Formats: sequence, C-alpha cells, structure tokens
Amino acid sequence: MTTTDAPPDDQREARRGMLAILPGLISRCCSPSFDNVVVGTAMPRIVGELGGLAHLSWVVTAYVLAATVSTPLYGKLGDLYGRKKLFVFANRGVPGRLVLSGPRRACSS
Repeated sequence: MTTTDAPPDDQREARRGMLAILPGLISRCCSPSFDNVVVGTAMPRIVGELGGLAHLSWVVTAYVLAATVSTPLYGKLGDLYGRKKLFVFANRGVPGRLVLSGPRRACSS
C-alpha cells in the first residue's frame, strides 16, 4: 500500500508525527549558523589575547579541526548507540551549555 492509497486517518497521523519533529530538526539545522555567529564575534578578542593577527590562522585552524574531528566521531557514536538517542542527548546538552556560559565574566578577568 503506497502513501496515496493509505486511508485519510493514517495520512493525518503521519502528518501529525512529521509536524511534531519538524521544529526540532529545523532548530538543529540552524545551530551551526548560531555557532558561527558566536565564534565570529569572539574571534577578534581571542586573537587579541593570543598576541595579534599573526595567530589568527592558528585559531581558525583549531576551530575547523575540532569541527572536522567531531563529525565522524558523532557518526560512530550514532552507529553504536542509535542516531535518535544521540540526537536527543546532544539537544539536551545545548540549553545546559548556554546556561553555564551565560553568567561568565569578561574574557579579561
């Protein structure tokens, strides 16, 4: 039975399920852009504390390397423990990290 042959109740239930998870998926797709905004805003301060513009390439390289290494790591963890469990675990950690980083004092202190 294809989706076009499915009874209307089944279609409504499938649509309701899709609409329930869609906001979470969209928010996780937008998360990397928020990450880039934070890193881009903090970059001049980080480079300034490291000694100037000569260290900018090292900071960018470290950031890109960390992001590159974490991608296959999350893939392997998703294979081992299940993608849904890992997705839920990662999403629960975001608010906690935001709460912990919010009251942080200025970088110079």
